[in-house]
Amino acid sequence: MFYTEVSLARWAWTHLFHRMEGKDLAEEKVAEVVMNLAEPIADMMGLTVVDVDYREARGKSVLRIYVDRRGRGGTAAGGVTMEECEEFSRHLSDELDARDPIAGSYLLEVSSPGLDRELTKERDFALFAGRKVFVRTRRQEEFRGFLLGLEGGQVVLDRPEGVLRLPREEVSLARLDEVGEA
Repeated sequence: MFYTEVSLARWAWTHLFHRMEGKDLAEEKVAEVVMNLAEPIADMMGLTVVDVDYREARGKSVLRIYVDRRGRGGTAAGGVTMEECEEFSRHLSDELDARDPIAGSYLLEVSSPGLDRELTKERDFALFAGRKVFVRTRRQEEFRGFLLGLEGGQVVLDRPEGVLRLPREEVSLARLDEVGEA
């Protein structure tokens, strides 16, 4: 009886993640489930999960988790160490093995978001508030400053000249700029 219930549960997971409705939907769903498993582990370690990326290509699957040190207000403060990434990876790997949300084998990678990570999602603008950023507009104007966030559809930067507000739709590139000058 137990074997049948486990088999049925395994079939349900596999069916949910690998339906013929489209690979992107399945990849998105896996990333969402893994994010839910990863966030409590990161919380326990004083980290924040910046992003989860799951890709299947040519028969190989890669699960990438980007973590950073948690700052005030849940922002990403930066400076996560390799040892913290390794420890996080061990804890998450144990959780993934116990829950088994991904059918088949995959490569698990855990790393920092990088010093020049692009900000692409609305969540990124809140997560990286307070960090140095580089912004380029569609008219090729370039700005550096400290990110205050995304408010009312505008990217808000604190610069020596004052606060700058740029409509989000006019921003062609926004990235962390830890190595540049703000």
